Amino acid sequence: MNHRPISELFKHEGALYIHCASPAVKAMLARDLTEQGFRFRDGTSPEQREIDALMRIHRDYTIGFCGFACQVQYNIGRPDQLEYCSKNSERGATRIDYARFISGEKKYVLRRKKEVV
Repeated sequence: MNHRPISELFKHEGALYIHCASPAVKAMLARDLTEQGFRFRDGTSPEQREIDALMRIHRDYTIGFCGFACQVQYNIGRPDQLEYCSKNSERGATRIDYARFISGEKKYVLRRKKEVV
């Protein structure tokens, strides 16, 4: 692994949601989560399951799926309504663009344009 550890995201407040915009980024996330010791609550490794474009990670190194309502709430399907920043997101949750995070960019947190600080 030659990029940031996922646990670096724990510095952000609230729930942590990781967005993967492409199948290649999803595969990288599954590999990185597995290598860094993250598991689903039943102990299954991320590489043993198909992960979604939006996943939740927990500070106890467990992973969860996000339902339809969660995906709609975060406007993941509407990139024109999103901007990148380096601060925490709103409403007790932080949304991470995983491709930007692993590339080393400082602005990898997704926020709605009207809420950008």
